[in-house]
Amino acid sequence: IGLELAGTAASNAGLQDEVINPKNVIVFLATLLTAVIGSVVFRKFLSVIPILVAIIVGYVAALLCGIALFLGRSAIPHLFGASNAATRLFQVILPLFLLYLPFMSVVRILTSYFCAPEQITRADLIYGQPVVLVALSLILPRTGLGLSGVWLSVPLTQILLAGAGVLLLHTAHAGTKPIPAAAPQQAVPSVSLSV
Repeated sequence: IGLELAGTAASNAGLQDEVINPKNVIVFLATLLTAVIGSVVFRKFLSVIPILVAIIVGYVAALLCGIALFLGRSAIPHLFGASNAATRLFQVILPLFLLYLPFMSVVRILTSYFCAPEQITRADLIYGQPVVLVALSLILPRTGLGLSGVWLSVPLTQILLAGAGVLLLHTAHAGTKPIPAAAPQQAVPSVSLSV
């Protein structure tokens, strides 16, 4: 499964995009290196959960990248020669984009889960992101939101897809019953024969 999902992992990390986002690469490398090094170096209890530790490290790295972006929101546009009006717009819009990051991480994790060979038919809804985004981008501005509707369509798409993914996950496991624990075996008395 790991090699079959390598393409999905590279795509989710943004390594196959035309323009590679350095924040995505930082989070990807922090998560991957924690998982790989942790599976070799961790001892005792941590040796059982290197993937969980890697996910937590990835979230912390993503949070730090988001905090750095949020704190620099007034200086970053000026680095690229943006006008004062564009800088003010960036300061208003950026929190909306940071809002969707937790939901996007849920969508990415569920996409990886649903891309497992036995779940491949359930991945189609998660890959509906472009369709939902285009639909919301066309509908929301006409509701009186104007340009703000276009900006809101991005986080709203991730929120809707995260909800749909959780619902799919719930329905995928609704018919399964947990495996009961094995009953403890009773000791069989031993008989020794001596001659």
